[in-house]
Amino acid sequence: MHGKRLSRRAALWRAERAKALLSQAGAGCCPTRDKGSDPDRGKGLRPMAHLSDEVRRPYAAQSRSARDFTSNSPGNSIRYIMATASKKTSPRTPKPQDAIALLKADHKKVSGLFEEFQSSRSAAKKKKLVDQICMELTVHTEIEEEIFYPAVKAALKDKELVPEANVEHASIKDLIAQVKGVEPDGEMYNARVKVMSEFVKHHVKEEQNEMFPKAKKTTLDMLELGARMAARKAELLAAGG
Repeated sequence: MHGKRLSRRAALWRAERAKALLSQAGAGCCPTRDKGSDPDRGKGLRPMAHLSDEVRRPYAAQSRSARDFTSNSPGNSIRYIMATASKKTSPRTPKPQDAIALLKADHKKVSGLFEEFQSSRSAAKKKKLVDQICMELTVHTEIEEEIFYPAVKAALKDKELVPEANVEHASIKDLIAQVKGVEPDGEMYNARVKVMSEFVKHHVKEEQNEMFPKAKKTTLDMLELGARMAARKAELLAAGG
């Protein structure tokens, strides 16, 4: 608890110190060190004297770093504050996906969209879901046909799995053409979407049970392949599929 209170007090002191330095910089005067406002010397921080080295050491190091960085000029203080804020708010770089993980994530997303369609009763929502399904499937089949399938075919010296997958893609594309941009008009519309979902389910099962396990056993660099597929997918999505 002492450590948390001290961290909050130190943060408040640094904020007040920054305001003072900014004010002095605007007025064109040099900052002076207010010994009375320094939390390292204030009475409120006396409890640190009896804390263990493990508790005091990180705070002391942080305080020295801040004083060293800000001791020369108000500009240095401002840069220190901005650098600290940047470290806290900078987004983490997403972990790269390998090719198979990327394709499986697509499969899972489309499956969820089909389930949502089946439970929907709103014509407007159904149309929106179908448009999204069509876009996801179009982009997915494109990156498979352009990048993944040729690499797998060459690595496996395959003459069966990839050709069959391409034929299944052609059937799915025909069904996409029948429902994309079309207003839901009852039983036939629902039937086409249902058949498309069954085609996709069958296709996914064959890929995940047969093609993917065999592809994993090859010398293909799945991370490099995944990076290329992710980049191409981003391009296609930006262009609207």
